[in-house]
Amino acid sequence: MKIDLRKMKKRTLIFLMLSLVGVSILFIVPGIFDKARKNPYDEPGVIISEIHICGFLTHFLEPTVTLSAAIVQPLIDNGGLRPGIVLCHGWGATKEELIYIAADFARAGMVVILFDMEGTGRSTGAHNLVGGRTRLNAWAAVEYLVKLSDILRINTSCIGMAGHSQGGITTAIASALDEVDGPASKGIANISASVSIFSGGFIEDIFGVMFGYDSTVMPILWPYLGIPLFDYNNPLDRWQQSVIPKINASRPKNWMLITGQSDELTNNWIQYHVMKHTVPDAITYEDLISNITTKNVWTLPTQLGNFSQGTARKFSLLYGRDHFGERDSVLTGTMMIDWFYDAFLFNQDRTEIEILTGIILFRDEFSDFNTDSLFDTIFKTISSNGLLIGLTIAMIPLGYFLSLKFKNKKNLDPVNARNIEERSFIKSLLLYAGIYLIASFCSFFFAWLFSIRTIVPFFVTNIFTVFFLMKQIILVPSMIGIIYYERKKFNQTTEDFGISRESFLKSALIGIIMIITFISITNIVDLTFNNFTHALFIPPAHLIGFITFILILGLNFFMDDLIFRGLVQSKMERYGDRWNAAFKTNLYTALIGGFAMMLTFIPLFWHDLGSSLTFWDSDMLRLLFRDTSLVLPFILAVFLGGAGYYALIGIISGIFRAKTRNIIAGTFVITLIASFLLVNWGPFGMLTVWDGVLFPQYIHSLIS
Repeated sequence: MKIDLRKMKKRTLIFLMLSLVGVSILFIVPGIFDKARKNPYDEPGVIISEIHICGFLTHFLEPTVTLSAAIVQPLIDNGGLRPGIVLCHGWGATKEELIYIAADFARAGMVVILFDMEGTGRSTGAHNLVGGRTRLNAWAAVEYLVKLSDILRINTSCIGMAGHSQGGITTAIASALDEVDGPASKGIANISASVSIFSGGFIEDIFGVMFGYDSTVMPILWPYLGIPLFDYNNPLDRWQQSVIPKINASRPKNWMLITGQSDELTNNWIQYHVMKHTVPDAITYEDLISNITTKNVWTLPTQLGNFSQGTARKFSLLYGRDHFGERDSVLTGTMMIDWFYDAFLFNQDRTEIEILTGIILFRDEFSDFNTDSLFDTIFKTISSNGLLIGLTIAMIPLGYFLSLKFKNKKNLDPVNARNIEERSFIKSLLLYAGIYLIASFCSFFFAWLFSIRTIVPFFVTNIFTVFFLMKQIILVPSMIGIIYYERKKFNQTTEDFGISRESFLKSALIGIIMIITFISITNIVDLTFNNFTHALFIPPAHLIGFITFILILGLNFFMDDLIFRGLVQSKMERYGDRWNAAFKTNLYTALIGGFAMMLTFIPLFWHDLGSSLTFWDSDMLRLLFRDTSLVLPFILAVFLGGAGYYALIGIISGIFRAKTRNIIAGTFVITLIASFLLVNWGPFGMLTVWDGVLFPQYIHSLIS
């Protein structure tokens, strides 16, 4: 079983070796240029750089958990004490999500602390954002801000808190229980005002809206469905089992709730229901809808409650905004600033307050060659993705084993060999296509189940990471089984099977190069976009998610192309006179994957379409125009990206064989699949995730 390198094509071998060296260098780059993970200054409050910067990185909550934080303060100093604001990010996000909101607060003369919840971003600890520890993180941020009050000149009687999504729930709970066991109970500081951009509600109601189930029977069905959303015996999980009782038991001071009319995780009634329990004055849902104070905002009357007594309440419903649009709206920042000033000044004359203007940038200016960071990056990447990496590398050589190249025909006469191949062709194709469909469907189911457990929409990382991994787990043993069956059928030995052949070595190298390239690119994207977006106040997680979505989609089709080429394409090329020329391309790969997606998404699509058409504010033409306007540019981008992907694959595959690609056919199928995901604008679709994020704010405002 000796591989004779001398007989191999030098051009191919040199290309693969150089590619391996190149991607290995890429693999190291993110570690070399990774930003330092520790504050280089011992004293808190020291500004890293004064070049377009008025903030610093810091850590707190030691020694149990270290939370990474950034503090942003006004660029122009008016010499007086300033309010302090704590910002809480949502599930799966980081503090960078809210950096542009922090900039708005700083322009208005406030000092803001943003921090990564434990287990996210650069913070240590476990990622436990569905338990009760989130409020502890928020309280720790309040206490840390108070410790820095002399350095930052913060008025400790004017401490506010705000958050989005999970951060909004955290804000509501932390504010409501502040006097129970929070900073106020210790005499440190009171959270005198708070804003929740989305505040959850009864979990049964939320999932009833999301999935169309009767909320009264959901708790009964959970044990039988095998998806216990919460452990009712776990006190931490009970903290977030329902936000309403916690808020109602000890009402947060001066609380405003902002939510989007089209928020896919809740609806208007649920958010109103949350607010109603905290409002001492009686108000009906019909009163809320009829009370339109501005063109695009429904809100409770601002006179509900009293700021001086801490009972002020306001409910703002942003017209046409979804879960992310409600956070990114310029109007949201304006309303929050007004709310905090009203709360801190108790409705006094605001003419003395100078709204500061100017460019406020927060950017980490230092970088270091950190060997610990380098090896941490490599180790964490391999350890967290080891199974996925191993399966991916294994699948490509296995795909080549299924090729006609490895069928031993020396014991058969040419006629019998051809007949056997013809009879086995349909069986092999149907068998592998069936396995692929089953694997895809099961993988989507597990991804869906995972998204339910984590109480988030069917987000990019969920759908593709879990789908990708589960598909590999199902396909690898299936491929090994087919190989064993065909080996016995053709009386093959290990030597005949091709392990020592050139194609095996090439396929193994391709697998290694592909997976290392994928990891390297995602790491570099993460590094580059984080540095870039800090300066521009663009939420980096969305751009990273978008790039990751394209990369994983391309990797998935690239891998499938290599695997199916070994099993099917060589046979189709050999019997090209009996098959349509279109099927000589890798069109079949995308068709099978697309069919699996269709089986999964069609019921969800029609359910969400029906829900949108029966929405109480059903302006169908407006919704159709908005969705079409947002989807079409993205479809065009996917089409162009798909064309580039297939062109690149065509160049690479040209090194190994002379066959050309049907670029248009393959690109068209990828476009259809991506479009199908996008037009499904419910909780399982992509449109709600990118609506108002990928497109400029002013364009989205015009569309809405």
